[in-house]
Amino acid sequence: MRTAVVITIELGEHLYTNESHTEVSLAPTALPPQGPAAQSALIERLKKHRFYHCIDLGNGVRTAGIPRLIPQQQLTLRQLRRFDFAGKRVLDIGCRDGLFSFEAERLGAAEVIGIDNCISPGAVEVLIPHLKSKVRMYEMNLLDMTPDTFGRFDIIICSGVLYHIRYPFQFVRVIRDLLTDDGTLLLETALWRVWESQPLLYCPASAESPYESSSVTFFNSRGLIASLESLGFEARFTDNLFGSRIFRTPGTTARSWAGAGVNAVQRIFPRLVSRVIGQFFVDRGVFVCRRRPGTPAEFAYWDGKHNVHN
Repeated sequence: MRTAVVITIELGEHLYTNESHTEVSLAPTALPPQGPAAQSALIERLKKHRFYHCIDLGNGVRTAGIPRLIPQQQLTLRQLRRFDFAGKRVLDIGCRDGLFSFEAERLGAAEVIGIDNCISPGAVEVLIPHLKSKVRMYEMNLLDMTPDTFGRFDIIICSGVLYHIRYPFQFVRVIRDLLTDDGTLLLETALWRVWESQPLLYCPASAESPYESSSVTFFNSRGLIASLESLGFEARFTDNLFGSRIFRTPGTTARSWAGAGVNAVQRIFPRLVSRVIGQFFVDRGVFVCRRRPGTPAEFAYWDGKHNVHN
């Protein structure tokens, strides 16, 4: 462990600073030493694929991935390593190259299934065989899944996905249905750090997204917790990327004035606020959520017929 000294603000989808966090190594893999020929062959196979995650493959070899995204991935890894995975069934939503899937397996999970609507050929063809992993990956959309697909899971990991989903409440509802009673959801997503004294959801049109066009759902922390609780979870916020750098304290005068200023500028330069200034109000946050047993009473109102008004 060493203190990171990364202070980076970058326009585009990924915006971070890691100033206040300690660096977490990315799942070093305990593999036997390889000879030079085998190591060179592995490197050549890796070069044929594009990777999103930076994954340590042992013996000094790692996937290239996108290094600037490591700090936000550390948020999820930090929480994963506090879980008891022994004997657990795990689902990794938006698994991509399998960073969190392989880590769950390394931490003792009995079974790990990863899904992504754009599966990583490099993970399937190179990483899983090389790591001698039993992780199974499928190209599919979460909204197509039911408990009959793969059964229910003790732990579900959903990192870097929710803010891409235009139907967030349905998405979370499906996740709940896939969890066992008292199952755990580890949720990491982009947060809209404005007016945090009120539960809010910012849902811009694609062209106005502070990230990129597929990023259209930005809860603030209170809004996400309220939504999770209404959908049958006990949810708690555990960690974020910026810490106090984005007006963390609810109701502060500084944040109130900043919000008012942003609103005023937005009336004059709407695209500037959405695409540029708006990025300075986007953070990343991690939430640990436990599925409450039973079915929330509101589901009957939302899903079926009722006589509430009679």
